[in-house]
Amino acid sequence: MNTDYVDEFENYDRKLIKLNSDTAILLHIFKKKPNHHFEDWMVLQDNEEYFKKECVPDYEDAARQFVKQFEGEECMAFVVALKKNLKESYKKMSTNEIKLRDYQEVGITRLRNALTNHKHVIFSACVSYGKTVIMSFMAKGAVEKGNKVLIVSHRSELMTQTGGTLERVGIQAEYISPKHRNIPKGLVVSAMAQTLRRRLEKPEWVEWVKSVSLCLIDEGHTSDADFLFESGLLDDKYVVGLTGTPMRSGNQRQLGMNYEEIVETAQIQDMMDRGNITKLRTFTVDAPDLSKVNTDYRTGDFDSRQMGAVFNKSVQYKGVIENYMRICPMKKAICFDATQANAIRMCAEFNEAGIPAKFLISGIDKNKPDELALYERYKHLTGNREQLIKDFHDDKFTVICNSGILSTGYDETSIEVCILNRATQSVQFYIQATGRAIRLHPNKTEAFLLDFGGNISRLGKFEKERKWALWHNKGKCEGIQGVKECKQCGKYIAITASECPFCGYVYPTEKEIRMAELQELVGDLKFDQMTPTQFFQYAELKGYNVYWAIRQLYIRNTESDFRKAMKECGYSSKFIWGYIQRNKK
Repeated sequence: MNTDYVDEFENYDRKLIKLNSDTAILLHIFKKKPNHHFEDWMVLQDNEEYFKKECVPDYEDAARQFVKQFEGEECMAFVVALKKNLKESYKKMSTNEIKLRDYQEVGITRLRNALTNHKHVIFSACVSYGKTVIMSFMAKGAVEKGNKVLIVSHRSELMTQTGGTLERVGIQAEYISPKHRNIPKGLVVSAMAQTLRRRLEKPEWVEWVKSVSLCLIDEGHTSDADFLFESGLLDDKYVVGLTGTPMRSGNQRQLGMNYEEIVETAQIQDMMDRGNITKLRTFTVDAPDLSKVNTDYRTGDFDSRQMGAVFNKSVQYKGVIENYMRICPMKKAICFDATQANAIRMCAEFNEAGIPAKFLISGIDKNKPDELALYERYKHLTGNREQLIKDFHDDKFTVICNSGILSTGYDETSIEVCILNRATQSVQFYIQATGRAIRLHPNKTEAFLLDFGGNISRLGKFEKERKWALWHNKGKCEGIQGVKECKQCGKYIAITASECPFCGYVYPTEKEIRMAELQELVGDLKFDQMTPTQFFQYAELKGYNVYWAIRQLYIRNTESDFRKAMKECGYSSKFIWGYIQRNKK
């Protein structure tokens, strides 16, 4: 930072306002507003990159209130304090700013204990738990032992966010992204999953990954890092996947193929009770008829095209607006729609109703002329992703519409309302999307969930306690199934698995199991050599009807022997007498 301005100000005869150094630094952290007429503006203006990191957002409101008190005043003390304490305060902030909360300390202890038994574990951290903080402290611990750490993210926003948190614990990370092409030399590297995958086509990058000791995977429930597991490069590494929703659905690769254990931490209700997230008020509106909407078994969720058609009705869009204005009028909202086309139409409806809104989509399929025409008509309601997100942060519009692109990795704390203008069978999406609205913010006392897709009745309340598992029933979203221990290698696999994915052990079929039990029961005995009990068990294992067994006993024995055999097998005298009488005729 250029300090010439500070020296210049020191010689001015100014009216002093007494500020302590902490307050001075607090003011420095946050970007100056044009109406804040401090004469420190020239000192601050060359620190844009620092402001972008938003290192201490919890103090933003306090700083804003303080600045307002002194608007128009001459603040020489600010400049003096800044000069004397800035360097020390920077150092303090970068190394000691983050302190683990009690539940985070418990979580890290559980995680480290789990890693003593298994190398691959997934860390369940609900919204606002601080999984980025957990990652940073795990990375710091590994670095202190001289180990190399790879952090994998599936979105650039997550990678940048992680890098900022690492700096606050005293670690300067290197990056693997389209802009960073050289093989890293540092101990901590944050990588975009897609970029890393392309880099591994070259042998020198494969060798670099082999040198890593610990791999941390942000949003570990996603499939973006599966290529690392499939490649075998992580087999002997310690791997921690961090996510708020440790589950998969549909025909996706099972989490149990990647991880061996889930480390459970605080649930959503626990975080609400602690005051770490905002209390949520939920409102449901009758959903449209979904009976003809199929399930896409690749994802375990509703078919998006069919669902989009169901929700693409004027009455649906107007219903969203009417209820939004009735329940939480003009509160900052994020709206999740069934498809990108639905998001565009919903955005247009908001604006026609006088509610400033923008839409954010991942791109338009030019092979869909209707969607392309719709985009061309309303493209003035969107823009560059970074700029759009910034404008939303700066309250330049009220509602942001999307089809799911902002369900993860987007932490705008000022959002007060989550609108689900779609249906989902995905617990992951439901929790991730709703979680956008419940982060703490100084101007927010409560959050709202407006459900127009029957999601609450289908998946339960947002704060419902959930028990996650590494395995799921293919083709479904919920119905998480149990596990069994492989008889050969001892690893846990899906209870319905016919073959162990780790060692290849093939489980016998139900028929093979029955025949093995039959062989153990009777061996080579003939019918007349079996006891009555053995005979009935034989019939059951062969899949024969019980009355077949009774008939065989009847025709192969005298009446007295039949009575004796049936009583031995637990049949009542009344049943035996009746059977004999019917068959005598």
